[in-house]
This record gives sequence, structure tokens and C-alpha cells, in this order.
Amino acid sequence: MGERMNNAESMARQGYQAYCEHMDWQEADSPLPKWEELPAKARMAWQVVAVRIVNLTFHRLQHGVLGEP
Repeated sequence: MGERMNNAESMARQGYQAYCEHMDWQEADSPLPKWEELPAKARMAWQVVAVRIVNLTFHRLQHGVLGEP
């Protein structure tokens, strides 16, 4: 990995890894690709999800509502 990953990409990669492991690297009877094999748009979508979760968690921590939906 020659290029430096940003925090969003690192979190997205970890989230994707957890998802794939939970799915046993299969979805709809097809193998899930490695992170590097995902199309750029899919990798960006995982980054958007990671940032959204971090922002939501931070907001809830700030307002003391972490346990609420």
C-alpha cells in the first residue's frame, strides 16, 4: 500500500472487511471482492457511510443521546 490512506478510507475499509467477514465473503451466491477490487464508486460509498456513522455518533455523544435511535 504505497499511498497513504485518509481516516475515512481506513474506517470504510474496516467496515467493508467486517461486512465481508459477517457475510462469509459471499453475497447472492457470488464472492465479495477485496477492497482493492471494488469500483471507485463503491469504495467512495463505504467512505460516505463511515463518515456518516462517525458524525452521527459524535452528535449523539455531544447531546447525550447515544442510546436513542
